[in-house]
Amino acid sequence: METEMSHEESFIVDWQDMGEEAPIRPFVALRMRGRNMGLYRVKAVGGKRMLLDQRDSRLPVGTQLEVGDVQGLIPNLPSSLVAQVVASDRSGLSLAW
Repeated sequence: METEMSHEESFIVDWQDMGEEAPIRPFVALRMRGRNMGLYRVKAVGGKRMLLDQRDSRLPVGTQLEVGDVQGLIPNLPSSLVAQVVASDRSGLSLAW
């Protein structure tokens, strides 16, 4: 029993001391009609477009969303902006503003 406990403790210490930092994946907060939709991982940002991981629900093209740029991913824009869904498919949720 003591050997098992030592092994478990060793494993936890080894995991914590890997010396590698977990990469920070960019995300944005979405709201629709004043209601929180949650945090969505950002796959790509370019120009006035953004591609997000899709999740379970598909939003219709033309849906207006408020995008909260909590990490400052979009330079020279406010921390919150209104965007429109321009595509929603297997590649992700594409927004434009």
